[in-house]
Amino acid sequence: MGTELELKLELDPRDAGSVANQALSGGAEQRTRREVSVYYDTAAGKLRKKGYTLRVRSTPEGFTQTLKTAETGAGLFFRGEWEKPVKSIEPYVEALEDTPAAHIATKKLKPFIRAEVDRTIWQRQVNGSLLEFAFDQGALHASGRKAPVLELEIELLDGRPEAAFDAARDLAESLPVKIGVLSKAERGFALADGALSKPTKALPVPVHQAMNVADGFAVIAQSCLKHFRHNEPVILTTRDPAALHQARVAMRRLRSALSLFRPAVADQEFERLREELRWFTGQLGEARNLDVYLGRDLPEELRERLTAQRELAYDNVIEALHSKRFRLLMIAVVRWIALGEWRSSDKASRPLPEFARRRVDRLWHKLIAHENLRSMDDEGRHEVRIEIKKLRYALEFLQALHAGAVGTQKQFLKAVESLQETLGDLNDI
Repeated sequence: MGTELELKLELDPRDAGSVANQALSGGAEQRTRREVSVYYDTAAGKLRKKGYTLRVRSTPEGFTQTLKTAETGAGLFFRGEWEKPVKSIEPYVEALEDTPAAHIATKKLKPFIRAEVDRTIWQRQVNGSLLEFAFDQGALHASGRKAPVLELEIELLDGRPEAAFDAARDLAESLPVKIGVLSKAERGFALADGALSKPTKALPVPVHQAMNVADGFAVIAQSCLKHFRHNEPVILTTRDPAALHQARVAMRRLRSALSLFRPAVADQEFERLREELRWFTGQLGEARNLDVYLGRDLPEELRERLTAQRELAYDNVIEALHSKRFRLLMIAVVRWIALGEWRSSDKASRPLPEFARRRVDRLWHKLIAHENLRSMDDEGRHEVRIEIKKLRYALEFLQALHAGAVGTQKQFLKAVESLQETLGDLNDI
């Protein structure tokens, strides 16, 4: 088994020439080739459910079959992979015998996704490390649907992972690149399911009992970024209120994760990134408030005026999404999650379950210390609502740690959600 470390960036079609020009200006030797990849699974999706993707790729050199572990992260992909040459674009099941997928029923594999791209590859030294750049232009095909592919993958061949981020930051200084959170397989399956251009809620976070604090926080924070990036293109193309709401929820969840894990992750970068995330989340607030208000029964004249204000508010949101400040922030956050100084702290290496239990207990005791809600003023209830929201997000992040108490956990989480929604309604009024 090999391990692939890869940073993925997505680009605007208008910037394709600029990426190629940057490669040429660096004096790098380029080679371009046509690649066709077909992704397979069983009809019931057994490989996906077990956390694997199976691909057969055709290049001018021949056919290669690759099994990869699925990745829950955002931007930076560390993936196990098992690769073998095969004779055709059809999957060769016998080649899976020495992989973790050997015992999954893969006798009846069917093609789900076809990716056709022109891949331009070049290598470059960055701060003493050797990186390979792969620029893909093409399309994904699945279930009769089509989606464009325009992405740049930066793979570490030799040296330090920080070099990949240095290269990404240099690109982001002049080009509107965005952190890519979906592999081609994930995008393809979302395309097949018809979910690629729809608002997306947060998915369950795959934490487990054997994790330490560092790995647990990384998975949680990356899931928040992934949740956000799922919804960002929907905002940009449709201004969908549900997509904006989910993007805002994703940012709030990320900030709650920082608060929950603060004793273990608060290094020199922590406060700066936290404040920058606060700035960006604030850019989404006015548009969200207008969406909520426009959902009420309003006089026509007022609705027309507020609808015009909403368009201006969404203009501001889109401007923030396209800003250099924001794209550099996203690269910095992904880098910090993966490689930050906080990872070397003693608390970061401790077992996740005990740390999580103490932090959730703290949130709970802080909440129940409040007096009767009926006697509170609006400001006091607003503070309680924020504390309940933090508790709810913490419970959702850590849900998989308590698989043996699903019933009790769901009952408690439902009560917390109900209280949050009630206080939210009061706040909206």
